[in-house]
Amino acid sequence: MSSVSALYRRYLLVCNQWSIDTTKSGRDFGTHLRQLIPKLFPNSELTQIKTNELKSLDQRIQSLERLNKNLYFKPSFQSSSASGLTVDECKQSISTDNLKQLAIDYDLSTFDRIKLTFGSIRFTNKSQDQDLRNDKHIQKDRKSN
Repeated sequence: MSSVSALYRRYLLVCNQWSIDTTKSGRDFGTHLRQLIPKLFPNSELTQIKTNELKSLDQRIQSLERLNKNLYFKPSFQSSSASGLTVDECKQSISTDNLKQLAIDYDLSTFDRIKLTFGSIRFTNKSQDQDLRNDKHIQKDRKSN
């Protein structure tokens, strides 16, 4: 079993190696790991941790190290998913900006979605498209206030 100072250094190493995904502001796991440092080690290497907690913390850090090394990802890596999207397309689809856009689109009425999706009614200018979405989103905010 490792000492607290060794666990602290290993945890910091995992945090440093874990990249931060800027497309997931407020939802990124790397950011979450960094925010846990003061909670897990309030006095850095000098933190007193009970013996039974040391073992669970060591197991937790080992799990993070395995995840960080992509131990589970590499043997089963696929170029596309069941949805047919590539890895980059999947990352883009769960980005914060895309999720905000989906929330705005969800607020549109069925008729407005049909107008934006099909046929000759579709706006020719994308800015008009976006203006309609923004207007609907603003109207919803006003109703909720």
